[in-house]
Amino acid sequence: METTDPDSDQRLIGLLRAGDLTALETLFARHSRAIYGFFYRTTGSPATGEDLTQDVFLRVLRYRASFQPGKGFRVWLYGIARNVLSDHRARRTADTTLEDLESEPISTAPLPRSGSSVARPGLSFTRRWRDSASRSENS
Repeated sequence: METTDPDSDQRLIGLLRAGDLTALETLFARHSRAIYGFFYRTTGSPATGEDLTQDVFLRVLRYRASFQPGKGFRVWLYGIARNVLSDHRARRTADTTLEDLESEPISTAPLPRSGSSVARPGLSFTRRWRDSASRSENS
């Protein structure tokens, strides 16, 4: 994993805030792979991961004035990434209409048995969600 100098990121965002667009290119080169990985893991789609990564860096450019010097750049960057992901999910939900759901063919395949390997990923997800929720309650 590539490590970057936080002071250098601070300097680059300062240059970007002053209008130096080459600073954005350097920040993109440093951080785009990690941001893409975040999106790929959360969406499962390489194309969506690429699109959302580009959206993040467009927002970095658009909202560069909101960065607070002295604060962590990566924290700010991942905050933008979480917002992009949230917006993406909201758009996908809003784009799904009742007509879309009604027009999808209904599968006649039997449901997997509870002990089958197909049913297990959902079960493990449910356990992770439950574990996460219980940790939040205990915090």
